[in-house]
Amino acid sequence: GEWCTRLHWAMSMRLGDIFKQLLGKQEALHRYPDRKMHQLEAARIMNLVSKWHQSREYLHPGMNLADFAKRFCSDKKYSEVAYCWSFSFDPTFFAHLCYEGFLSICSYPSQIVYTLMPWIDPERCVMDLDSIHISKKVLKRSNKYSLTVNKSFQQVIDGCIAQHGESWLHLPMRALLKSLNSSGYSGEKKNVRFAVHSIELWDDKKLLVAGDIGYTVGGCYTSMTGFRKEGTVSAGTIQLVATCGLLKEVGFQMWDLGMVMKYKKDLGATVLKRQEFIKRFHVIRDETKAFLKTPQAISARRLIKSLKDSKPPTTKTSANTSNSSAAGAQTRQTRTLEEVESVTRDKKS
Repeated sequence: GEWCTRLHWAMSMRLGDIFKQLLGKQEALHRYPDRKMHQLEAARIMNLVSKWHQSREYLHPGMNLADFAKRFCSDKKYSEVAYCWSFSFDPTFFAHLCYEGFLSICSYPSQIVYTLMPWIDPERCVMDLDSIHISKKVLKRSNKYSLTVNKSFQQVIDGCIAQHGESWLHLPMRALLKSLNSSGYSGEKKNVRFAVHSIELWDDKKLLVAGDIGYTVGGCYTSMTGFRKEGTVSAGTIQLVATCGLLKEVGFQMWDLGMVMKYKKDLGATVLKRQEFIKRFHVIRDETKAFLKTPQAISARRLIKSLKDSKPPTTKTSANTSNSSAAGAQTRQTRTLEEVESVTRDKKS
């Protein structure tokens, strides 16, 4: 019926005309009160012209995310799939995705229409707060730095873009994160304790030299992206280790570092399979004791020294994942973005 009619319509039009339809919907996708209708219509159009989107689940506000997350983590058909997609940048929807364990980025395929891309990799990188490696060099160099939370959100965003390019921090994603950072979660689920944060590292001249953008869900902090100022020595590592010290000090139990990368493992992070990550995450996502804030700037050296002094005796452990697995995961996000954003490039005429 309706689907056959849409398919016949799509086949009778030039693909370039279909893309114009999508491009024309960009504003309507985020406009009240009929945005949901436009989003679903645009999703049907995208599925007609993009095999990548056809092969992945479309998520939207109103669906049972808890039920879908269980299926996504247990059903074998998703075992090698990391990404889903959506046209919704609704702050409450984003928070509920995070609450279920999805980490979301933004794609802009062929610069036609912005899409949210929630993902849970088959493997996830996690830092147990007592496991981070602290070198004497980092402790020594941390003396002239201080750490703050939510003091300069926009500066951290700008720093990330300056170092990495816009990447997935496209305009609607920046607006979404900024809104949640300033206004917080306002959804109807009272058990969801969610907030977006910036963490800043300042030198003794009060210049921002490194930072992190992330969010908290209960007793877990998730890093989304970060930066360090070009020309600084060890500022990025100092910011990471000081952040770990702060997270432990204010009651967090786990630091989610997202996709597997070598530098994270070198710092002491472990690699969890998807189901194990979700199991651990769900245990602490309703935790009420942890709260990420600093009433004033905190000495990075104090945080790092306190963390070092509180660490239990170290023991040698065997590697928990192969080098080939880590190397493959390291490039997955970049490869996926390149695939999505070029998926229709050759069809625009």
